Amino acid sequence: MYIIDGDLALLLGIKPPDLKKLYCHNRYCIENFLVDEQGAIEILYEEDAEKSKEDIKLVLNFSGPFQAEAELFLELFIVYAVMRKFLPALKSVNNPITHFTSGGNNPYTDEKKISDYVGQIHNWLCDIYGRERIVKETLEIYERTRIENSAQVFVSGKDYLFPLLNRIMRRTVKLSTTKSALQIRLARHCDISKLEDLRQRLYDASLKI
Repeated sequence: MYIIDGDLALLLGIKPPDLKKLYCHNRYCIENFLVDEQGAIEILYEEDAEKSKEDIKLVLNFSGPFQAEAELFLELFIVYAVMRKFLPALKSVNNPITHFTSGGNNPYTDEKKISDYVGQIHNWLCDIYGRERIVKETLEIYERTRIENSAQVFVSGKDYLFPLLNRIMRRTVKLSTTKSALQIRLARHCDISKLEDLRQRLYDASLKI
């Protein structure tokens, strides 16, 4: 079984080839499944058991700062997808999360940096291909994001969402774990029901060996 990431093809509405031994994640990449509220709460509770899980949930406020900042990155990935559509040979997703961060030792996602970059790329594409074509494609891509928790589906978990969650978790409780170890711990605690389709495909494939 060959397993591939959803990548920008999800935003572009491009379906993978219909091959029996090919599985495409329904999220940007496998790391997106690690970005999980309950998993984060469990780890923070292990680090500071003096607080209740309910208190940690309130302080973490996953649906607040994390979701708000993740939505900012969704705008970025929409313009990345437009770039991929018109300039497929150009590497579009090449900016680390730090490129859009300010605050020094107290980092936060800088909305203005994202807005300026998105505007710059949008105007550049409009100059080359015409505003009407670019606006039309942008709106079509935007329509595909009109689902629940869309940022957790379409934004790269590896390059943006996990670093964002890592930052917010360390702001909530003093973590004694490395980033790599945190990923492993999130894998142990995250909601694997979201991977049920993959599990079933792997099971079905194993029966045919």
